[in-house]
Amino acid sequence: MRTFPWSTPDRSPPLPDHARRLVEAVRAGRGGGLFPPVLRLCPEGVEADARELAGPRDAGLIAAALARPRLAPLVARIERLGAWCEATAARCAGVVAPRLLAVDNPRLFGALIRAGFVACAAPRGASPDAELDAMFDGAQRTLARFLRRLTRDLGGALAAAGVRGPVRDLWIAPDESHNGGERVIRAAFRTGGAWAYKPRPATGERMLLADTGSLFAALNALPSASGETRLPTLRVVPGAGRERGAYSWQEWIERPRQWGTIRTSARGDLALAACRLPPHDAARFWQRAGALTAACFAFGASDLHTDNLVVGRRRAVREPLAYPVDLEVWLFPVERLIETGLVNDERDRGNHHVGFERAARWCTVGGPVAGFAERPDGLRLRRRTGAWARRETASVVADTRGRVGFAAYAGAYLRGMFDLWTKLVCARDRVTALVRRAAQDGVVRVLVRPTSAYAGELDRRVLGAPRPRSPRARLSREERTQLGRLDVPYFFRRAAGGPLRWIDPATGAHRRAGHQPAAEQRQPPSAAILAGERFALLELGVALRDAIAYVFADLPRRRWHDRRRGVRIAVDAPGRGSIAFDWRQADRRVTYAWRGATITLEVAALGGAR
Repeated sequence: MRTFPWSTPDRSPPLPDHARRLVEAVRAGRGGGLFPPVLRLCPEGVEADARELAGPRDAGLIAAALARPRLAPLVARIERLGAWCEATAARCAGVVAPRLLAVDNPRLFGALIRAGFVACAAPRGASPDAELDAMFDGAQRTLARFLRRLTRDLGGALAAAGVRGPVRDLWIAPDESHNGGERVIRAAFRTGGAWAYKPRPATGERMLLADTGSLFAALNALPSASGETRLPTLRVVPGAGRERGAYSWQEWIERPRQWGTIRTSARGDLALAACRLPPHDAARFWQRAGALTAACFAFGASDLHTDNLVVGRRRAVREPLAYPVDLEVWLFPVERLIETGLVNDERDRGNHHVGFERAARWCTVGGPVAGFAERPDGLRLRRRTGAWARRETASVVADTRGRVGFAAYAGAYLRGMFDLWTKLVCARDRVTALVRRAAQDGVVRVLVRPTSAYAGELDRRVLGAPRPRSPRARLSREERTQLGRLDVPYFFRRAAGGPLRWIDPATGAHRRAGHQPAAEQRQPPSAAILAGERFALLELGVALRDAIAYVFADLPRRRWHDRRRGVRIAVDAPGRGSIAFDWRQADRRVTYAWRGATITLEVAALGGAR
């Protein structure tokens, strides 16, 4: 891309007010994230940030860069955004601390300004005006809508949940905008903790995860069938008024107290932190994670990859659980456990960053599109080509003996799956009625393509690179329109069924979508789940087979009897094995066996079973 020299002219053109504030933030060392980082290649095969721009030298570089004619479109939009922020901060002073609504706040505007800088600096023929307008107009519209809803709800629904302003911290998610720049926003309040603002119509958290009135809460209240289970729940506050179905507030899941470094590189320049539990606590965690896995498989919860499922804790709670915090796709007709996104196949192919990762890898998904490379005469902006290194992860759980994932706790994990499933079987009619009721009031997201399929297209639009011609990459009209706004295309429908829809961001209206050639044949809602056909004892067999196949290479042994939990495991290969559960309450031993795609179920009297 372009080189930005250290040596700057003695007299560069003066910058306008808000652009100058960005330079001063870099000079003072508080501008980390406002501009691309300095990159480094690591021996581990990933790229990481060597440092963020900071200090007088970097401030001079940024001042000279922003004074270039090529960056003028960015500077103009920074000034407009800064003026809007000043006026908005004065108007909302009683709701949000004014210092937060400032253009030099990297937690709020870092990703926006960084993307705009790259779009202007990237080699391209045409001006990036359209891309900059999409970025900045979307961000301003999103914040304006958020502040309006926040002001209203602090006098209503949030107040009823014990939340009191003003907001003392704001953070906006840097990745994956939808519906005209809408993103998740984390707001921490003076009283009442931190909450996630979710601006989208899908209702998975409210229907499955809310601590009152949800499917998970109802299952927790049912008596145990074969053993105690506990599914995660959290507080969810729906939107208000006519916008009730357009957004919600969700309790923020905090980092667990049991947090520590689980891996360090040989040179000591990389370290990875995650949840780290003593063996006894790890066994309890994985048994509950198994129950969650079975529930997600039962109710068709999908797309629960890294970041959509986090290991953490609710406010004032010590013990961590796994929470599906981005539960938009539900009632999906899952046929394999892999389709939930919680596990991968036995070879860890494709996206190995699933909800429950089995290895503490350095790489992660996402990361900056571009960054600076150090040169003797300055910094050169270049496109990132390798996977991005992470310093922490909420999808990896290790124990204090260094074991990662649930392989060492397979007995506990599988027992949790079985105990949750027997609840579904024993209360089948009641659970089916609850699912149907949730579907009548709910909305599901429909993934026309995997989100990762759009990443390259969005990067090309920011960088100005030509789009390759490929019949497989043909996009529908609705996809092209949304990508033109730099959004990840978003489609949804009623959970009880109906036409596919998308959102007009200017009005918030729901528009009927045309035919989507890339859409899978299988889409939510699943008729089998709504009819209760999924809640049969044999149906768990596929999920058990897939779970054990995923961690087969990590199992400490191939055959063992977990007497404490009443689980017998015998696996000869990922596609061949058996698992038996003692169901003492029913005086039965239930054995699942599989060979390839064939799964058999045997139920015998426990007293006579060996």
